Amino acid sequence: MFLFSSRVFHLVTTTGYRRHLLRQKGWMIALIMLLSLFEIVISQNQSYDPETIQVLQLLYQDGHVVIDNGIFQLTLSNPEGFVTGVRYNGIENVLAYTGHENDRGYWDLVWNFPGKKTKKTKGTLDRIEATKMEVITQNDEQIEISFSRTWNASSNVTVPVNIDKR
Repeated sequence: MFLFSSRVFHLVTTTGYRRHLLRQKGWMIALIMLLSLFEIVISQNQSYDPETIQVLQLLYQDGHVVIDNGIFQLTLSNPEGFVTGVRYNGIENVLAYTGHENDRGYWDLVWNFPGKKTKKTKGTLDRIEATKMEVITQNDEQIEISFSRTWNASSNVTVPVNIDKR
């Protein structure tokens, strides 16, 4: 009861009441600004003209295939399937520029033949370099690409399995 009474007294005094109002107004102003921001974002998203929306495109370039929707652009090496470029909203390439182009994004495996132990390394590194690229699905809203490699028994450096990266 004493704490409640002192709080009421503090709010009634001019200085305490002004501070209380400033805190309340600050939260209200922040809330109004946040709601205004949401309104702007929602109105921008709803104001798209269906004719101005760019369809999903598949482009072929020198040793590359590019998937582009006007905002996001993904560049993959053809037929290997390595990610060589990611362009977003005007940013040229969000991946690192240093090093070789095929070191920007790839799948890899480290493996051994059953029963074979290596002392120097933890296994054989296979970067899953595909040998064939095939378009599975392509329409205005979806593109699915397959990068595949069939196992060759004469190779000792690739994992003994058929691989299909999509």
